[in-house]
Amino acid sequence: HWTRRDFDPEGFRKIKEGRSLPTAARCILKAIFAVRDDVSRELDLPPFKVLSNQTMVALAKRAPQSVSAVNDMWRGPRRLTSKHREAIVRAVELAQSGGVILGTPKGRTPRRPAVIARLEQELKVWRNAAAEDRDCPTMVVLPNHALLHIAEAQPHDAAELSTVPFLGRRRQERYGQDILEIVNSDE
Repeated sequence: HWTRRDFDPEGFRKIKEGRSLPTAARCILKAIFAVRDDVSRELDLPPFKVLSNQTMVALAKRAPQSVSAVNDMWRGPRRLTSKHREAIVRAVELAQSGGVILGTPKGRTPRRPAVIARLEQELKVWRNAAAEDRDCPTMVVLPNHALLHIAEAQPHDAAELSTVPFLGRRRQERYGQDILEIVNSDE
């Protein structure tokens, strides 16, 4: 007897073959993944006995528009009824109409805007040069987390720079002017 786990709508990301799919096909895969869970609960079967991962990826790649198209490519068990196959077609339609959003994977932070990433890189180049001039580690000049806070805050003057966490008075006195020049150079 198997025990059912709670459904994780982001579990489709664990399907190895699905990671290389284009975005539209991954949306379809996510929708089919949810249908597979619903059907497996209805039939009281483990999800892999309803649809294999390979079958779901094949369906996502081909995006069947009708039950007959699903039947033509069907390699799964015969226990799925036409009602279940219609649910797959509806899931494909939902994904293609924009009703399925991929979102950000768990454990990953969304990509930073290009402006912040570019500013962070410029600050790192400056920090490396300052550390070399002082003959000290880069973290002594400016730790990574302070560098990131500066890039995100983009302070315009010394007062705004003083509110940046992890910067400290000494670093602000020693490097504040250089930091402000880098931050304000693109404006």
